[in-house]
Amino acid sequence: MAIFKNLKKALADIDQVSTLNIKLKSTTPPVEIARLKNLEALYLKSDQLEKLDFPFEKLTKLKVFYIQAPKLKNLPENLLTHPNLETLSASECHITSLEILPQQNFNLKTLLLNKNKLDQVPQFLEHLESLENLNLSDNNLSALPEVLRLLNNLKTLSLNRNQLTHIPIELIKNWKSLHSLSLDGNKFTQETKQVIEQELNYWFGEL
Repeated sequence: MAIFKNLKKALADIDQVSTLNIKLKSTTPPVEIARLKNLEALYLKSDQLEKLDFPFEKLTKLKVFYIQAPKLKNLPENLLTHPNLETLSASECHITSLEILPQQNFNLKTLLLNKNKLDQVPQFLEHLESLENLNLSDNNLSALPEVLRLLNNLKTLSLNRNQLTHIPIELIKNWKSLHSLSLDGNKFTQETKQVIEQELNYWFGEL
């Protein structure tokens, strides 16, 4: 099994492709990628890509998916509910919202949505009971919903540089596995910061 950085070469040696890392010029991913039956990790970067209109369900062994596309505004359901996906990164895109999904994803452990345009925490997170790492930094979030209380396996949560004015202290205390919390660069008053520091043993590193 090998890493490929050229789709044409990967398609010439389909059985040996475990990782594909390519830059696209098209507005959608090439459907030929779906032929890579042993693909476990897919890394895509594109300045033109606008939609992930792609049969992700055909990549049955896919565990890791990274996408960086400044014109991408949403993620498809067949990606978010992929049964074997463990790591999903859609950082530095233009995602404004993610619809509530009817199905559950039991295996997603890492979700990176930092540097997007989200103004609400996606509601489908309530289904991600195995989630351990969540990065929502550099968005436009103003609140954390109670739905997050179900993320009992959460270990790291990054919320830097949003529009948060308060934090549900008891909600965060409920996450017994949480060992890394990042809250710098929000809209907390000095009084709120003091409460957070005292209740959560948190230190604000910002000046």
